[in-house]
Amino acid sequence: DAGFFVTVPTVKAEEVAAKLREQDLFVVPLGDGANAGLRIALCAIPEEKITGIPQKIKAALDAVEA
Repeated sequence: DAGFFVTVPTVKAEEVAAKLREQDLFVVPLGDGANAGLRIALCAIPEEKITGIPQKIKAALDAVEA
């Protein structure tokens, strides 16, 4: 009911979110700069699809050098 979210800090939230969208992983970019990040609604992802998400996020971060 209340939801469960995580935030991954990154200075290039918009760019990383765009890379993740290419992989059908939809996150909410929270601005750019020192206090930016990605909001991920784990509550909206079926348990069987959680596997592999950290690797996708890491790959997107590396791709945009965030």
